Amino acid sequence: MLRFVFHYYSKYKKDIALALLLSLLNSLMTVVCSQFLKDVIKGTLAGESSFLAGKIAQILCLTLIWIVVIYSSKLVTGRLSIQMTSGLRQDVIEKIMNIRYDYLMGQQKGTFLNKLNEDISDVSRYFEQLLFSVFLNGISVLVILVYLLATDWKLTLISMIWIPFTTILYHNFFEQHCWFYQRKEETTGCTYC
Repeated sequence: MLRFVFHYYSKYKKDIALALLLSLLNSLMTVVCSQFLKDVIKGTLAGESSFLAGKIAQILCLTLIWIVVIYSSKLVTGRLSIQMTSGLRQDVIEKIMNIRYDYLMGQQKGTFLNKLNEDISDVSRYFEQLLFSVFLNGISVLVILVYLLATDWKLTLISMIWIPFTTILYHNFFEQHCWFYQRKEETTGCTYC
């Protein structure tokens, strides 16, 4: 399966590199804006009101740059997704053209085409989830983690312990809560979960 995935990723190396770069830039913009707002708050609390107009203009410029980065990132990832799905469909069509004619005639046309289309959609979603969720969001998490470590390593350590703990606690609570409503659904017929 990995060879299959990397076959398609290798065709779009430049677009993937651009998407990764834009994701990194988006993460860095998050850190820069956070640091910038921290400086503005410190200056305001210190009573330095003379620099406020300049800082507001800088915040607006940073926001515009950030919007362009986010828009570019969405544009590149969307185009990449469409290109990868199109390439996958083209490869499937080429394989179908090599299948024996009597095999195709023996299949129910609607069922065969529906199943083929569903499979292509599933693989396409897998590409999108693997690339965009794991790789691009992974970069964001790493950049923010480095920023948190640089800001306060003790708070980062506490967060790294606390967040998984609360996630597991929430998941267990939700499972028990959902189980209760599923039992109630079986007896009453109403749908809750």
